[in-house]
Amino acid sequence: MHDPGGGDLLGGSRIFQCNRQISLAWVPLVREGFPIACATEFTEYLRLPHSQLSRALGFTPSTLGKRKKDGRLVTEQSVRLLRLAKTVKNAAAVFEGV
Repeated sequence: MHDPGGGDLLGGSRIFQCNRQISLAWVPLVREGFPIACATEFTEYLRLPHSQLSRALGFTPSTLGKRKKDGRLVTEQSVRLLRLAKTVKNAAAVFEGV
């Protein structure tokens, strides 16, 4: 099923095992911190270097490297990534109709 919230840009059902159609389903996932695979999926979707994703999310590339080693983003980084994915998803929907 199509995810209006941008979760499909973060790896979709391959990574998340819950109903992402319900906004509250994101709360525990964000609190736990997204798997680093979400950032990888997003950068691959946008064909964006990790350094640019880091900048867009407001942290340094070295911080992203540390998260890769940890395997997870922290809560704040997960929130920012989800917001960015939603923004990209909404922008794509707007420009699709143009």
